[in-house]
Amino acid sequence: LLVAILSTSYLAMNPALTTAAHSEFFIEPDSTATTPYPDRLQPNAVTNITLGVSNHEHQSLSYRITVAWNQTTTQSHQLRLANNETQLYPVQIEAPPNPARYRVQFQLYKQNETEPALQTRLWIRVQE
Repeated sequence: LLVAILSTSYLAMNPALTTAAHSEFFIEPDSTATTPYPDRLQPNAVTNITLGVSNHEHQSLSYRITVAWNQTTTQSHQLRLANNETQLYPVQIEAPPNPARYRVQFQLYKQNETEPALQTRLWIRVQE
């Protein structure tokens, strides 16, 4: 009986990890704009995008975020999150000078990994 009570007490004080380790990466919609995400910009126009990162890796983790226009990386940002922390990260992007339809890709890398763990994107038309 004593062993059962001690075992139950131990499990209550030290619960097993019930979720798989994972990170989340998303674009936060702009609630103040007429559209939640920019889809058109003038050449060289600047706009703000808010990216969200959530750490559910069961440990503190360093991340790197990159921004690329049509696979040309234009920015790289570093951040560190504690376990179960979510951070909204503002990024300012500038449209290229040439009118066209661009894929703006946001990639999230964990620690020192060379391949992105997660990615998301926007399609933005640059026009006069």
